[in-house]
Amino acid sequence: MSTDALLESIIGGIKESYKTTNIVEVDLSRVPFSSEKRIGQILLAAQNLSNREFALNFDPVETIYLQRLITEQTLNQRVVLEKDDYLQGMLYLDFLTTFISRDAGVFERLAGLDQRIERVNPSMGINLEICVKFVAMNYAAQSLHGRKTRPISKRTFEQDNSELQIQNPDLRRLNPVYFELGKIVYQMLELPETKEQVASLGGRADLKALVFTDTNLRYIRDQAEKEKVIKRLSRGDFYNAALRSMYALASEVNQRAVDGAIKDLEKRYEERRW
Repeated sequence: MSTDALLESIIGGIKESYKTTNIVEVDLSRVPFSSEKRIGQILLAAQNLSNREFALNFDPVETIYLQRLITEQTLNQRVVLEKDDYLQGMLYLDFLTTFISRDAGVFERLAGLDQRIERVNPSMGINLEICVKFVAMNYAAQSLHGRKTRPISKRTFEQDNSELQIQNPDLRRLNPVYFELGKIVYQMLELPETKEQVASLGGRADLKALVFTDTNLRYIRDQAEKEKVIKRLSRGDFYNAALRSMYALASEVNQRAVDGAIKDLEKRYEERRW
């Protein structure tokens, strides 16, 4: 066989080899989306807001939760909440005082409320509903007097978002600790409309805003206002959805609503006794 013929044969073999491959194309549209995994990926990509350790009170996953989601300023406050609501309550208060009202005095006022509740029943504390309604009532009062209720800019809010830098993160293996962390946060979302938006989250700020908004939405009675908040979420505007939810709840809540939440909690404690 001549050199030219041999070369042509080799080139022909190479061309044929390109027609076969052991690489299997994956239809990404059929890969199931995991909300827990997406939240875990966001928190894995985020930097710590605090390096404080909580060995005596919290397990390792809860410690990472506090380090990645709660600022040092909030951790320095004395926050008394019912055990089952502590993690979500801390996220709610941290988002409020970091992005919405920047009123650290709310912690002192919550401490005063806790003392009042303790006089009613020493076993009771502030649960999530009491916390949210009391904060909304105080937000309305502070806004009325123009005190420290101006939110930060959306641009500053966006700076706390850390986009996922890897392609197709839902196909990547995730550290089990962060998957558990994702489960903890995802379970804080109650409404279908908020759960649907996990796929649209751009980073930690969006995630905290989503939990904050979901928490407010469950207590807003005005359906038209709720729909306005949900519409903002559907556009991926987590910042303005959180603001709108705060305004809507603050316009509804009064001292009677807070007292009613305290009485409801007292009733549940009485039922447990029997």
